[in-house]
Amino acid sequence: GIEYLKIDHSDVKIKDANLRIYFHNLFNGQKVLEKTANDVINQNINILSEEVYPLIEQVMAKKIFNVSNMLFAAYPFNDFFPLK
Repeated sequence: GIEYLKIDHSDVKIKDANLRIYFHNLFNGQKVLEKTANDVINQNINILSEEVYPLIEQVMAKKIFNVSNMLFAAYPFNDFFPLK
């Protein structure tokens, strides 16, 4: 007689994000090369974002789906939406 929530799927869409990527420990610790590579990547992020955003969206959707269902499986519906 206890009801629980379950999510069937989740979608995530990134809109107009100001994405910046910083990689660490590149080029065997050569900081100048690391900074240059990160600067080049971030100066061209609009080109990369077309490839990167869908991957980020997929990963985020999967994480949200998993965490939400773990949370909803642990607590009944009434704990989230109590009847007064």
